Amino acid sequence: MHGTGLIKKMQAGVMFSSYEQISPEKAAAMVELMPPNRRINKTKVKYYALLMRNRQWDENHPQGLVFNQNVRLIDGQHRLQAVIESGVTVQFYCTYNALDKCVLNLDNGLSRTVDQTGQIMGLGTDKLAIAIARALFIRIGQSVVTRNIEGALLLKMFQAHEDSITFAKVRFSNQFIAYAPIRAIIARAHYQALNNPESVAYGRISSLTKFIEVLDTGFAESLLDSPIIALRNAYLSSKTKSGSSEKVKLIFAGKTITALQKYLKLEPSKLIKESKTQPFTIPEDNE
Repeated sequence: MHGTGLIKKMQAGVMFSSYEQISPEKAAAMVELMPPNRRINKTKVKYYALLMRNRQWDENHPQGLVFNQNVRLIDGQHRLQAVIESGVTVQFYCTYNALDKCVLNLDNGLSRTVDQTGQIMGLGTDKLAIAIARALFIRIGQSVVTRNIEGALLLKMFQAHEDSITFAKVRFSNQFIAYAPIRAIIARAHYQALNNPESVAYGRISSLTKFIEVLDTGFAESLLDSPIIALRNAYLSSKTKSGSSEKVKLIFAGKTITALQKYLKLEPSKLIKESKTQPFTIPEDNE
């Protein structure tokens, strides 16, 4: 609704709503006139912008933008910031002539987790998949605080490596080892198995499947499985596992690399040291 019709309804003082197309330029103008509000949650903005760019934003959702009797925004700043960031024109259900005090009852629900956001986007995300996506950001020889990685980047990483992440989170026992830094290295090796003829993992999907099976069950068929058992024992004997420090995550990522290399090269070993290099690379390592 625009022009004379909007002005007349505003002057009537009665709250009303209508669907409107909000361009990035219009969103910027609305934000500029917005009264003081809470601090912007950049992660939420990136979530919304990702949905908008992927054309997965629900334009028919009744929770849209809310304006007071002076046509100043009182609810919807994150949605408008997302429109600006996405560069996409989005349709919103806009409510006008709302009383300022109604903002006290807005946005008091529980926030969504990253895996829940992915599910809304139609992605096959769950907590382990997102944990593996997060662990894919671990860089051997570098200090990376993976817990600070924003949700939008995690979803982007998941989308780029969904097949490998899905492969890596397969379980072979009820007591399976779900530690994400270990599973992330397996996902990296799976990517190399599909894409890099020079990799020791290339074309060896069945070997990677066997690696997960022995890791989960602890049942070795021969001495050639000893690197996997050594990795499993190192993890099970560790006092710090899920939710551990970034240093411990880096250590187990390095140990998994060594175990995988030895296993794929048919080199028995009962001692697994932390690798200082990353042979199982992914394109994001260079970003």
